[in-house]
Amino acid sequence: MLPAQGPNIIRHFITSLDRADADPKRLANAIRGHWGCETQHWRRDVLWREDKCLLKSPNAACALALLRVGLQALLIGVGRSSLPSVFEDASADPALALSWLKERNLHT
Repeated sequence: MLPAQGPNIIRHFITSLDRADADPKRLANAIRGHWGCETQHWRRDVLWREDKCLLKSPNAACALALLRVGLQALLIGVGRSSLPSVFEDASADPALALSWLKERNLHT
């Protein structure tokens, strides 16, 4: 809990776990895991505007999503955390983007 939120914040969550299985540690891990996934989806939507992508083919949409996730993982792997600046750098110097692929040994 962040200090600015105060100690009296109440949050309600719904689970399908039985009371015996819903211990605090397990619930906390499930909640954090869920919001970790939501954060990744939000980030992809902000960077690539995925929610506005109107591909009619489910296969094409899946392929494009896989490419985006792979690109994001690749860039994090080469130490680039600010994806908007990566887009600017790669559009200004396409050879730089290719060098990232070579650096990660993805060409073999």
